[in-house]
Amino acid sequence: MARFRAASVRVRQGWQLGPSLSALVLVAGPTPAFTQSNRMAIMKRRSFLASAGAAGIPAALAQSSSMVAGTQASPVTPINESELSQALAQPGPGRGAGLVAWVRGKAGAMARTVADVLDDTPTVMDFVPFAERAKVREGESQIDLSAFFRAAAASDLPMVVPAGTYRLGGDVRFTQPVRFMPGARIERSGGRIEFAAGIDAAPGRQVFFGYDSASIAIDPKATPEGWVDWFGTDADAIETCHRIFHVARLGPRDYTVSRTVMLDRSHRMVVGSRGSAEGAGGTRIILAGPATASSPVVQLGTGERSKVLSCARRLNVSGINTVRDGAIRTASSGRREDAVPGWNIAGWYESRIEDCFDFGSPIHYKVDATVACTLLRCGGVRPKAGGGGAPDFYTAFCIGGHSPSFGFIGANASLSVEHCSTAGGSAGDASRVGMYLYGYIGDTWVEKFEMSQLEFGIYVDGADRQGHTIGAYSAHQDVRVNDCILDAVRTACLTFRNLNEGAGIQARGNYGAMAGGGDGIVVENCAGMVTIDGGDFISSKRGGTRGIRITRSSGVQVRGLACRDFDVGVSAENSKLLHLTPLVRRSGGGGRSAVELKGVAQSTVAPMVSGPKGAWNAGVSLDAATSDSSFGLTGIGDDAVEGQGGARKLVDAAGPVTAQRFGKANVRSGLVD
Repeated sequence: MARFRAASVRVRQGWQLGPSLSALVLVAGPTPAFTQSNRMAIMKRRSFLASAGAAGIPAALAQSSSMVAGTQASPVTPINESELSQALAQPGPGRGAGLVAWVRGKAGAMARTVADVLDDTPTVMDFVPFAERAKVREGESQIDLSAFFRAAAASDLPMVVPAGTYRLGGDVRFTQPVRFMPGARIERSGGRIEFAAGIDAAPGRQVFFGYDSASIAIDPKATPEGWVDWFGTDADAIETCHRIFHVARLGPRDYTVSRTVMLDRSHRMVVGSRGSAEGAGGTRIILAGPATASSPVVQLGTGERSKVLSCARRLNVSGINTVRDGAIRTASSGRREDAVPGWNIAGWYESRIEDCFDFGSPIHYKVDATVACTLLRCGGVRPKAGGGGAPDFYTAFCIGGHSPSFGFIGANASLSVEHCSTAGGSAGDASRVGMYLYGYIGDTWVEKFEMSQLEFGIYVDGADRQGHTIGAYSAHQDVRVNDCILDAVRTACLTFRNLNEGAGIQARGNYGAMAGGGDGIVVENCAGMVTIDGGDFISSKRGGTRGIRITRSSGVQVRGLACRDFDVGVSAENSKLLHLTPLVRRSGGGGRSAVELKGVAQSTVAPMVSGPKGAWNAGVSLDAATSDSSFGLTGIGDDAVEGQGGARKLVDAAGPVTAQRFGKANVRSGLVD
C-alpha cells in the first residue's frame, strides 16, 4: 500500500477522507517511516462508513474547519488497515472515491468527495470495459465500441471523449453535448453517429475518420460553427463540414484535393484564414493530379440556370486561396470563356465571395447564372502559361454567358464586382485580359478594378457564340465600369463592342496607361448608349496610338475624358449621334489630330485641345463623308495646332473651311455651325 503522512499535518490542496475527526490527506513527496504511530491513517468512525452516501459529503465533514485549505487537522485515531483497504476498493455509496475528500486550494473553496468531483465530467471511458481502456488509449483497440457508446449516450449526461482511438460500427445518438479531448479519434467501420446537442473539439485536429455528411449529423443550432479539420483535409472533408455547419472554417494550412470542391448549400458561410496563395500562411485549397487539366478547383453554387429557388442562396465565402498544381488542357474550342476556371460560380443567389485569390488557373473567376451577388477584393495570378499548341486565354475574371438565366434577359442579374484585381499572367498568347464580360451580360457593376501588364484591361463583347449582336429585347447589356486602374496595358484599356440597341454602358473616372501601341478606349459596333464620363488615359508610345477609337457605333458620349500623349486624341469612323467633348493634350510635338472624324454624321464635337506650339497637325479633321455635324472650336489652343493663328483648328478634306461652307461664324473665334 502507498505511504501517506498522518492527518495531524497542515491540510493542503489534495485528497482527503472522512469527517473532521478522521481525515485522509494525500501529500506529494517523501513520507516519514511507515510506523504504527506515524503511518498513513484515514480517520473515520464506523458510523461514518455506514452513513456516508453518494449524494455528497457528510455534514460533519462539510462543517469541519479542518477541511478548509490552510487549517490544522484534528487529532486522529488509527483504524484497521485491512478494513480501510476494503472500503477504498469497493465502488458505491460510502465506498471508494466516496470516502476520499478533496478541497481546491483557493479561498472560499468547499470540501467535496472525489466521487462528487468525478461526477462533474462523465466520459465514455466510464462505459468501456476495463480490459479495453488501455488499448483505446494506445490506439490498439480492434473491437466495435458502438454498444459502449450507446450506453454512454443512454446515460443522458454531457459526455467527454478522452484521447484514444474508438472504432464504431453501429448507430449511436447522443442527446447531450459531447466534448472531444485532443487526440480523440472516432473511426467508422459502419453505422451513423448523431450529436443532437452539438459537439466541442479543438480546431486543427481531425476527430472523425471515414465519416461524411450522410454518416454523421451534428445539430447546427447547438454547434453553428465547425472546422473542416475535424473531418480531414480533402474535398470530402470540406464538403462535409460545409453541409453540416452554418459556418465552416478552414485553418491556415493546405487542403490538397484531387477533384473539384462543391460549395452548394444555402444560408452558409465558408471562412478561410486568408494568407498567401504562394504558401506564406493562410488557407490554400490545392487541386492536384489529373483533374488539374480541365476541372475547376471550386464550384461555388448549385450550377442551376432555370429556377432561382434552386440556387445556393446567401452562401458567403471568404479568405480562401485556390491553387492549380499541374498542367492544364487549353480550350480547344478557341473561345476564351471555355478555358478552365479556378472558381466556377453558377447557380448563386444573394451571396458574396470576398478576400479570395486564385493561383495558376487560365480563368480565375468564371461567373454565370447569378442573382444579386458580389465579388469583393478577389484576385489572382497566372505565373505560368499554358501549352498544348492552343492559346492560353488567360482571363482573370470571365463574366456572362451565351444564354439568359432564370427567365431574365441576362446571364447574370445585378452582379457587383468591387475592389478586385489581377496580378497578371505569364505571356502565353497575345490576348490576356483582366476582365471579360460577354454575351448575355445582364446588369453588371464593376467598381475600382485594378490590373496591369496585360494586352487588354476590361473587354466587353455583347455578341452571341456565333459573333452576332444579340437582339435588343433578348438581353439587357447594362454595364457600369467606374474608378478602375488599368495600368501598363499593351493593346486596349477599355473595349466595348457588339452591344445591342438596349445596351447601357457607363465608364466613369477610370485611369488607363498604355504601354503598347494600341488604343486607350475602343467602342466598336455599339448600337446602345455608351457614356465615357471623365477619366484619364495616357500613352507612353508613339505611332498610331489613339485615346479613344469609335467605329460603326451610335449614341456615344465622351464627356471630360482626358487623353494625354496619344497620336490622335479621339478617332471616330462610320458612326453617328456622337457627343464628343474630351480634353486632349500632348507634352511634345508629332500629334496628328486632336479629333479625327471619318464618315461621322449628326454629331457634336467641342474638344479642349492643348500642348506646346505645334503639338498637333490639326485640331479637328474631317473627311468628305462627315456631314450634318456641329463643331465648337473655342477650346482649341491657337498655338497647340500648326499654322498661323489657329488656322488648322478645323481641317476639312473636302475643301477649305470658309464661311460659305460652314456658316457665318468666324472659325478663329470659335464656333462653326
